[in-house]
Formats: sequence, structure tokens, C-alpha cells
Amino acid sequence: MHRMMAVSMSLILKQKNDGEIAKMIDAFLETQKPLAAKLFDRRYYYNETVRDISAKLGISENKATKQLSKLRKELKRYLTERGISLE
Repeated sequence: MHRMMAVSMSLILKQKNDGEIAKMIDAFLETQKPLAAKLFDRRYYYNETVRDISAKLGISENKATKQLSKLRKELKRYLTERGISLE
């Protein structure tokens, strides 16, 4: 993950308690497959390692890493389209 995206994702997730952003993130996750939403929750809300997440969900670390990268890009686009800047 690019450092800027990591910092931006951290800031956005810290602001999740802000009702509007929380609703946007939750709405985004509802559009995802259940496995993808679990990956995202475990990694960014519970701060679990990719290794632990992949073991718990029965998938490879590589698959988990790729899926998380895809989710970050999609979330960035989703939030940007709704007026939340990550830059």
C-alpha cells in the first residue's frame, strides 16, 4: 500500500465515528461480498495482521493482501465520488 493511501485510510477510519463518513463506509461494505467485508473489518477496525486474518478465514495471505488492496482502491473511489477527499 502506498504510504499516502495508508495515512489517508487511517485518517478516514479514525473519523468513522463521524456519522456521515461511518454511513458511507458501512454502505460501501454492504456492496461487497461477505468475505471482502470481513477482511476489511478485521484489518482496519480490529487491526489484525494479514497473516492472522488469512488463517482465520482459511485463505492465503496473498489472496487477502490482493483483496485488501482492491478494497482500498474501491473505497477511495467510492468516497471521492461522494465528496470525501483522501489527498
